[in-house]
Amino acid sequence: MMLSKPEMDRSLDKSQSNSAIVRLSPCFEATPLGLVVTGSPTLDEWIETGDKLRTVESGLQWCRGDWLCYGEGRGDWGERYTQAMEETGKDYDTLQHYWYVSGRIEFRRRRRNLEWSHHQEVAPLEPEEQDTWLDLAEQNEWSRTTLRRAIKESKPSEYPIWLKYNDVWNIPDCDDRFGIEFPGRIPGQIIQNLLYYYTEEGDLVIDPMAGGGTSLDVCRHEGRRCFAFDILPARDDISYADATKPWPTEEPADLVFIDPPYWCQLEGDYGGMAAKPYQDYLMEMQAIIGQAHINLKGGGILAILIAPMAVKTEYIDIPFDLLRICETQGFTLIRRVSVPVLGNQQAGPQVMEQCKRERKMAASLRDLLILQNKEITCPSRGNCAG
Repeated sequence: MMLSKPEMDRSLDKSQSNSAIVRLSPCFEATPLGLVVTGSPTLDEWIETGDKLRTVESGLQWCRGDWLCYGEGRGDWGERYTQAMEETGKDYDTLQHYWYVSGRIEFRRRRRNLEWSHHQEVAPLEPEEQDTWLDLAEQNEWSRTTLRRAIKESKPSEYPIWLKYNDVWNIPDCDDRFGIEFPGRIPGQIIQNLLYYYTEEGDLVIDPMAGGGTSLDVCRHEGRRCFAFDILPARDDISYADATKPWPTEEPADLVFIDPPYWCQLEGDYGGMAAKPYQDYLMEMQAIIGQAHINLKGGGILAILIAPMAVKTEYIDIPFDLLRICETQGFTLIRRVSVPVLGNQQAGPQVMEQCKRERKMAASLRDLLILQNKEITCPSRGNCAG
């Protein structure tokens, strides 16, 4: 609640009130205790004040850094950091960081549409490189994490930073470069690791349930060909096709990646097979896996990202059921990788408290089943081994 002028006068120490007040407009004043309103501001004045508050908030770290840089240039001012710590309540390391970033990035290179954290990532770079990376981050709406990842990947290194070295692929977030916002969006780093371990440059990947196009974008980035389709294409570069019916492909693939609905999870977003009874869901998955068998080269790889489900009192191990189907369709399991769901997709605090009370475990497990297609001869394609 905003303070009135009399309340502000009573609350602020009279000896400090004048220096503690910042006038934002004729009717609004910022104080250490909140916003004070005087008179009857118009709607335009109210909106203008909100814009000023946003500007102050987003520029606060820059202002402190520039303030420290100015003090740095005044050699006659003595122990500026001791005074700065007293004035701001910030520790030495924090103030030193403000000073470093503000001193490294000229005013004209700073981007209002990007966060302070984006600028932190480019501060060690040369000015021209700062411009390049800030331009990319701004144009592509990258998060700080994606910007950091892109900068690291651009530097010569024997192995990429996204590469996982064991069978637990704990990936904290989605790389903004891969895929569009979509229900159940997966991190592109999952596809990157699959391509690294099981394909070569120029190989063909098929994604029959393409969703937001993550696999398509990753394949382009990693030099693989990709045919992506979906029953509800979300992008122009994703074809329309029903994965349970014969696939409209022209050559057998080296890898098929399937990220199906996890049965009744998000059935409101997906509909279709996600909203059907479990046995019907399994029948449709059997048809899709059968098509993968037909459309893969002999020895090719099928990867299925899937999670078990806890429905009321019943635990349904969907990965285990799909594995049995795959074995009847001509596949052999060669690896089972654990890919925990993203942090923002896991159960919230209320669900966790309920689980504790009821002695139940929340679901955060997700399996990546990696299977190999047996050597076969496809009647309609000739030798599928290519």
